[in-house]
Amino acid sequence: MPIPFFYTASTLTTQKTVVLDEVNSKHIVQVLRMQIGEQLKLTDGIGTIYTAEIIDAHKKNCAVSIIKSEFVEASKNVVTIAVSPVKNASRLEWFLEKATEIGVNQIVLLLCKRTEKQYVKIERLKGI
Repeated sequence: MPIPFFYTASTLTTQKTVVLDEVNSKHIVQVLRMQIGEQLKLTDGIGTIYTAEIIDAHKKNCAVSIIKSEFVEASKNVVTIAVSPVKNASRLEWFLEKATEIGVNQIVLLLCKRTEKQYVKIERLKGI
């Protein structure tokens, strides 16, 4: 199994130990059933990728130790997609997931004249 990859909004540059938020912790401990000593990758969303090892596998606040970090240069090609939120939230989430996987850099949500869903949970979309 490849090393799991997670996004964290906190800045990790000066920390050697990081306590992850409840959503990521629950996914790591309960869904993936990862144990102390297993490795995972974290990103801050601005180009730095951290390799970390689990030191406390708790479902509400999993603690990891940063082993190494590397900065990945952004691609010179920037791909932006604009989309209007659809009524079914799971379809928008699926779209975001797939667009991110193929390398889309920016996703712009448009509110159009006939947009049925006027409100989306931005924090949830960032997590996806």
